[in-house]
Amino acid sequence: ILPVYRFRDGFSTLRKNDEVIESYARLLMEGEAILIFAEGNHDDHWRLRTLQKGFARIAIAAEEKSGYTLGLNIVPVGVQYETPSEYRSRVLVSFGAPISVHKCKTDLESNKEGDPVFKDLTEALITKTSAGLRPLILHVEHHEYENKVKHLLHHRAEKKDLVEQLKTDQELIDRLEASPDQLDVPDNTPEETRPWWNPIYLYGTINHLLPWAIIQWFIKAKVRDHQFIPSLQYALGIVLVPLTYVLQT
Repeated sequence: ILPVYRFRDGFSTLRKNDEVIESYARLLMEGEAILIFAEGNHDDHWRLRTLQKGFARIAIAAEEKSGYTLGLNIVPVGVQYETPSEYRSRVLVSFGAPISVHKCKTDLESNKEGDPVFKDLTEALITKTSAGLRPLILHVEHHEYENKVKHLLHHRAEKKDLVEQLKTDQELIDRLEASPDQLDVPDNTPEETRPWWNPIYLYGTINHLLPWAIIQWFIKAKVRDHQFIPSLQYALGIVLVPLTYVLQT
């Protein structure tokens, strides 16, 4: 893992980016693959945010060093969480069509296929990658976001297969974007039901009250970003649950 410095990390740190880009470019020239979260930040919204320039700069730097003979591809990867802040919720990872850096450069120079006129190769790669990512995730526009999500959850058809779930959710949101008057926001959210009638569930809940209470206290006291909750539940559980068993024994 190598850092990519952002403006908000301090202006003085931006100079270090040249060294980092150089390191990444060397790795690509050696045939390695690099994974980059190109948005450069995170939140818990179902939305593709603006992509930062770092990944495009690295790709271009590697191709320039090889005289554009490297044959480098940018592969869009969509990460679609069903419930980002819920422990053990499902996640779908989808791979899109590769984007050739060399082909993008030649298309830009000749303006083939009716491509829009981009300012430079960096902008072209960002735009094409963004377009490649959109079909791989659920994208809900900013306007009326919270109400659209409530509409989605209220009318959602539950699917066992995550690929089908994503497709169904996308179609529902697309219809809503096309006809905003269809927006239907329920008055209240149905409460989650738990199988208290199940003796195994009841035993498991009572048997783990101590670690559960400690984890809940820690999360409420320390965690400000809900997206870190599942990871902390997992990490703390690995330690606290075996300790509870030792104490019980």
